[in-house]
Amino acid sequence: MKTMKYWFLRAWYYVPSTAVAIMLHGSENGSRTLILASIGDSRAVLSRRGKAINLTRDHKPNDEKDKARIISRRETVEWALESDGK
Repeated sequence: MKTMKYWFLRAWYYVPSTAVAIMLHGSENGSRTLILASIGDSRAVLSRRGKAINLTRDHKPNDEKDKARIISRRETVEWALESDGK
């Protein structure tokens, strides 16, 4: 039973997550500020006068900027095989 418990905790640690959190802050003078945070493969898009405005940028480890960010934090980028083994 103890082994199962530790396995669950270990598996839980590696579960990927996605989220977008947005807060609209209004000040006393009437100005408004949009505050946004995102993790994982989540997107936020704002529609302004019928035009889509991307509020987030996709995090892709094959993008050189993202890969450099990951490696600079002493992490690694590893690719999983597709279900057909390629």
